[in-house]
Amino acid sequence: MKKKALIIALVLFTFIGTIFGADYYETGSQIFMISAGLDLPFTNTYKDTATGEFKTLVGFGESGTHINIGGFGSIDYEVFTNSKIAIGGEIGYQFNYCTDEVLFTQVPMCFKVSYVPVQGKFEIPISLGVGLSYMSYNEKSIMSPMAMATIGFRFFPTENWGFGLKSGIKATFELYAGNSDRIGIGTFIPVHIFASYRH
Repeated sequence: MKKKALIIALVLFTFIGTIFGADYYETGSQIFMISAGLDLPFTNTYKDTATGEFKTLVGFGESGTHINIGGFGSIDYEVFTNSKIAIGGEIGYQFNYCTDEVLFTQVPMCFKVSYVPVQGKFEIPISLGVGLSYMSYNEKSIMSPMAMATIGFRFFPTENWGFGLKSGIKATFELYAGNSDRIGIGTFIPVHIFASYRH
């Protein structure tokens, strides 16, 4: 029994030491990520032209937002401004088929700020991003503002190469100049795996 308690204590101390140990990054450290995964439609808010009121649909598919689960891929590059905060950008491509079988695509481009309170072999990055998304649906396209917030977990089996998982929420604001009846907000929940390289 004492041997098991000793092993558990050693594992806990090692884990705590890894989490709260010295910072891995310094000013100028860089990280590059390639992500792929699913984007789950969460809400679709739009202005009802008949009543003038806003309506919100929740969930994916015919009974929800009328948008099906889609795919996503992106590249991300960030530079640390100090030991815990990194700034950079991300560009991606998202596609979802709507329930009318028309393809809805987005090309989000955003500026990101990431905070990495836990770092080293195991990391927990928390990111906020703002930017623009080029959206296309049914032969119409628009450039709209977007924002996102994510939290992730990444593991580095080697000094430079790692992989992980992230999720959060992304909002795209559909705005048309001179047409207040065509205002909408769509939110998506990303579930992405990614590969990282740092130096």
